Amino acid sequence: MTFEDVADRVRAAIGAGELDGDRAVELAVALERLGVAVPADLDLRVLLTGFARLEQAVRTVGRDLHATGVPGRLRVCAPEWSDGWLRVEYGGRASSIGFDLGRSGDPLAEVADAAQGIVVEALWTSWPLCPEHGFGLHANNNAEWHCKGAKPHMVAPVGRLGGG
Repeated sequence: MTFEDVADRVRAAIGAGELDGDRAVELAVALERLGVAVPADLDLRVLLTGFARLEQAVRTVGRDLHATGVPGRLRVCAPEWSDGWLRVEYGGRASSIGFDLGRSGDPLAEVADAAQGIVVEALWTSWPLCPEHGFGLHANNNAEWHCKGAKPHMVAPVGRLGGG
């Protein structure tokens, strides 16, 4: 499916009142810039909704990066080697975890895990750290950062480190 095909489907969905025009076009253009191939059999609403969720999750995890003083930012990318899978990028490095836009649900926990992996690799240090113990935190399936120190505890929801 070409970008023109995507644009035609976006226009049709807008005309039918199924999508907000400005947001749909913004998402479709962003996908095109990333070089994402859109499967012909995938419902465009599902694709755009999945992309919007992924972008939001990356912004949310990015707040934790900023709150903990880590320079740089996270973004969504589609490296040539990834065969159309979208990935999280930090410091020019793409995560090994790919994201399926057709999947329902919130990808926040997976984005936190992917971001942690590439930030740790780029900085050669644990991230994020428990403010109480200094141990590396881990995101669970509920998108919460947990410390697994002597007394395991939940530190903050993903996106809320430092009280953000």
